Amino acid sequence: MTGDLVYATDHEFGDPEIDEALADFCRDAAAVVLDAHFTPEELPRHRGWGHSDWRQCAEFALCAMPVVCGSSTTSLVEPTSNWSGFAPTHGAAFSATLKPRVRGADWPS
Repeated sequence: MTGDLVYATDHEFGDPEIDEALADFCRDAAAVVLDAHFTPEELPRHRGWGHSDWRQCAEFALCAMPVVCGSSTTSLVEPTSNWSGFAPTHGAAFSATLKPRVRGADWPS
């Protein structure tokens, strides 16, 4: 893969102006790394912390980068095997339960 890499951590989705600016910035990128610190279930308890959940990040990538994400050569990257560096309650066992959820999610087309 060739092209730009966007590394955009500490972004909390929900402000349309900022979300649209990030989408514009990512539009021609070859890859985007986003901060999926929380699960969708955890996020409501952490509003204002400046992080997003894995589903928001994946949906953003699919919408902001339809050509790249819709191609047969690109796929969503699965969660890391050890989240404990970011969230102490999320270790390898947590990641093992999350991977099937990401793989089986009903993604927009």
